Amino acid sequence: MAMEYEKTSRNTVNRLGKRGAYDYETVHRIIDSSPILHVAFNPVDDPDGFPTVLPMLGCTAAYTEHATEADHTIPAAPATTESTTDPSTTAPGAFPSEDDDDGPADTLDTDIDNDDPSAPRSIYLHGWVSARLLRAPGGTRVCVSAAHVDGAVLALAPFHNSANYRSAVAYGLASPVTDARERDFALRRITDNFARARWAHSRGPPTNAELTSTGVLRVDIESASAKVRVGGPNDDRADLADEKVAGETWIGVVPMYTVYGTPIPGPLNRVAKVPAYIEKWREESNREAERYAVWAVTAGESKK
Repeated sequence: MAMEYEKTSRNTVNRLGKRGAYDYETVHRIIDSSPILHVAFNPVDDPDGFPTVLPMLGCTAAYTEHATEADHTIPAAPATTESTTDPSTTAPGAFPSEDDDDGPADTLDTDIDNDDPSAPRSIYLHGWVSARLLRAPGGTRVCVSAAHVDGAVLALAPFHNSANYRSAVAYGLASPVTDARERDFALRRITDNFARARWAHSRGPPTNAELTSTGVLRVDIESASAKVRVGGPNDDRADLADEKVAGETWIGVVPMYTVYGTPIPGPLNRVAKVPAYIEKWREESNREAERYAVWAVTAGESKK
């Protein structure tokens, strides 16, 4: 049985509960595949008490004191099989990907338990060291959300328009990371989660000035859940039976997904050719995103 977050009054999906998921893998993969995470908290220095939401870079990971260099890498997505492309049988946050033979530097494949998305993890967040959330006392209550829109679902009536989506919400306690080894682990994981293999292909290690100005937060997750919608439009029977309405209104799904465009060199770039690892990451990400969005149109009819 998959390990999952306990259902509580805080994280239980109430409306359309059959779309909810609580297993670690689904929640973690949705968070990790989101380019930006939104972090909500109540600043202790705000006299009016307004909640604040910050967009931040981050990812899930499990750090141990005995972590090795291999633990810093991001595991490759699973090879394409019937089950890994089906969100009803595996994590909807995981884009299916194809096998390749390009070696460990590009595939970033590891088999360590620490990289298992179905195991317990924390969320690591990267930010400016002087930001309010980074200056907050340890144990600050936060809510972290991530979402993807996979398609615009167009129905006969505007009321029934919808979207195919994947979303995750996690509640936990945020604390600044002060241990140097854990901080380095988190920075590499966040970097490679945002741009695959970038850490190993960049100047390193970080300078003291960089580390002094950069803060890392660890959110120990107390509860979390995901919600996923796949399929086509759900129209009223009366509308479907109306020949005029059905004959004049196009219905269906327009797939939506993030596309990484052709790399544009910076004005001070001295490398003539875009590195293979960047092209590989860009092409695989685009292909995987499109495949999931298209697959989601006809998948999971029972989850509508």
